[in-house]
Amino acid sequence: MVAMDAALHDELLTHDNLREAVLRQTHWNGIAAAARAAGLANGRAESPLETLGRLRILGSGLPLPELQMDLHGPRGFVGRVDAWYEDAAVAVEFDGRVKYEDPFGGRTAAQVLWDEKRREDAIRDLDVRVLRVVPADLRGPWPDRLRELLQTRPTGPRTVRAVSGAVQPRRAGDRPGSTLLLPAHEMK
Repeated sequence: MVAMDAALHDELLTHDNLREAVLRQTHWNGIAAAARAAGLANGRAESPLETLGRLRILGSGLPLPELQMDLHGPRGFVGRVDAWYEDAAVAVEFDGRVKYEDPFGGRTAAQVLWDEKRREDAIRDLDVRVLRVVPADLRGPWPDRLRELLQTRPTGPRTVRAVSGAVQPRRAGDRPGSTLLLPAHEMK
């Protein structure tokens, strides 16, 4: 599934290509599992952690989220989140270490961390609940916390508007699995 998501994301194939490949292999052992995976594959996942987290959500009996959603507040674009539940105003962020250990764009690890904190603060200011999941959490009880958040609907007027974000193809020199964000003015 990780490979399928990555191939779709990098536009190496389409969903139709994937479905056709599975259909040509109907006599192979394990093809039923491959067909299920192909049906769930989503090119909007930007890292293996996002794919594995989405599978854990599904395996926990929770609804699948929308992926790569741009959140807007009263003053415009605030940030992109990895996974989004509209009805509950819950964002899930799948957070690996690469962007902190090997930052791009000339930033230091400290600057990346500070920017990430400020982005999350701005998202929380929109009354969005944020659940962060790191690789060590994958086998832990985080889906139970997500279930609790989904069962509690926000009260009061909504100040957040979620819009499906454009999938950002990797550029030369990008590392697979790195989440790339462009400045808001470049995302229009």
